Amino acid sequence: MLSCLRSPLGYPPYFRATSNPGNIGHAWVKKRYITKTDYGKKIYVDSQTKNTVEFIPASVYDNKILINNDPKYIKRLENLPLAKRKAYLYGDWDVYEGRAFPEFDERISVCKDFEIPKHWDRWMALDNGYADPFYWAWFAVDEDGVVYLYREFTRNRNELRLTYSKQASKVMSMMTYVKDLKEYHEDIEVCVAGLDAFNTHHRDISGKTLIDYYIEGGFTIPFTKAVTNRAFRKSTFHEYLKPIKDENTGRVYSKLQVFESCKSFIDTFKNLMEEKDNPEVVADNLYDHAYDSVGYGLIYYHSVKSKKKEIPGKVETLKKQAIKKKAGNKVL
Repeated sequence: MLSCLRSPLGYPPYFRATSNPGNIGHAWVKKRYITKTDYGKKIYVDSQTKNTVEFIPASVYDNKILINNDPKYIKRLENLPLAKRKAYLYGDWDVYEGRAFPEFDERISVCKDFEIPKHWDRWMALDNGYADPFYWAWFAVDEDGVVYLYREFTRNRNELRLTYSKQASKVMSMMTYVKDLKEYHEDIEVCVAGLDAFNTHHRDISGKTLIDYYIEGGFTIPFTKAVTNRAFRKSTFHEYLKPIKDENTGRVYSKLQVFESCKSFIDTFKNLMEEKDNPEVVADNLYDHAYDSVGYGLIYYHSVKSKKKEIPGKVETLKKQAIKKKAGNKVL
């Protein structure tokens, strides 16, 4: 629609649109019009197109003609559930029905960046992409089992595309540091990647997988396959977003902490919607790459820490008991 805006006579063209908060397009509309204009407090100028974007907040109370002709309409809106009531009555873009993670609160789940202690376990996750934006995520876990998303690498849709090998090269450079004139790399345990990264593409006659291209780009961290069950991904996030109160300090926090610098994840995560007919999963959209990647990383850690530790010698004892039972308790 924007590409059709033209004015051969020199009149300035305009594009006007109206919308209510909520539903599948909510995240896109909010990011483009509400967030960029600081909720209508300023006019945003696109650095590339030089187009200006303006948001004019409005509520049902501004529609005098509607109120006069149908005075009971406001009463019907007041009887709606809380989230939809705020959206339709007041034009509230922060609380809306169908939000996938209404418990996500930046005050308890987002923290200031700090230097990760060297002894903390670290790992990575990846939602691959070329035409679609990729998302690389870095994780660390402290002594209390709090997981930190401390770095991200992605691109916006209007930015230059990067080949898989170039992505890998850039990622490795982000983990490189120099100390005492020597070059070191962060000690990363593993990188969790979606299943399609391990498959050959039907158009690639070389028979290579995306993993092969990452390795060619200099990526040296071992890969492992992600658990991609959508319902498990959403439920894991709910588990790590639960508020926890520190009885000593009174501080309230969640088991997932996100560095302030991970802006792409924060901006897209809080606007995710549930699938309309299946609230147990997040609805697919253009901005779910960060969610998928961080979900892979969370599930990896959650699965590893949830495994029962084997007691030394217990396995061999059970094997011997099984053999005895099969042999009629005869000594073999």
